[in-house]
Amino acid sequence: MPWLIVIGKSDALKWILDKKCMAFRAHVKAEELNKGDRFAIYTSRGAYGNPTLDESQLLALGTIASPVRAITQDVAGETFAKSCAITIQDMLPLRHGVPFRVLIPQLKLIRSEREWPGVMHRTLVPIDEDDYATVAGAIRDAKRHQPGKTPPVARPQAESPSDVNVPNRQGPRRPRPRDNHP
Repeated sequence: MPWLIVIGKSDALKWILDKKCMAFRAHVKAEELNKGDRFAIYTSRGAYGNPTLDESQLLALGTIASPVRAITQDVAGETFAKSCAITIQDMLPLRHGVPFRVLIPQLKLIRSEREWPGVMHRTLVPIDEDDYATVAGAIRDAKRHQPGKTPPVARPQAESPSDVNVPNRQGPRRPRPRDNHP
């Protein structure tokens, strides 16, 4: 069964990615996870400490690599009662994942945008195969189009100087600097 694993803190996310391990609080029904289950990592808009700047994103695809066991883990200053090993197959740069909001109309999991926060307010969210295919396709597509991964696309030349410097409410149009990804 495919899953969304919801992460709400960047320190925990970094630990998960570094240790290749997922840890769960005692009340989370993590025993429903099976070795070989596929998952996508979903980061909440508050995961990086600035919910007004960031948005909920899909960041990685992976597989559960071991059964969930009662092995205590200390993660970012908190103790978690259960854990399992994971593998990551596809990963986008932190803070540069696929915005979840754009996928909502395509997902059966969420019937309306107003329903979204309630559905995603838990650590493990089971999803069906069609929703997993949508999520996985979006992450893989974004990974293929990361800066530095594909050759630059030739842009059409401006026909006149006025095409380059079109005034708008914010002043003249300026070239947008490229994002620098780690």
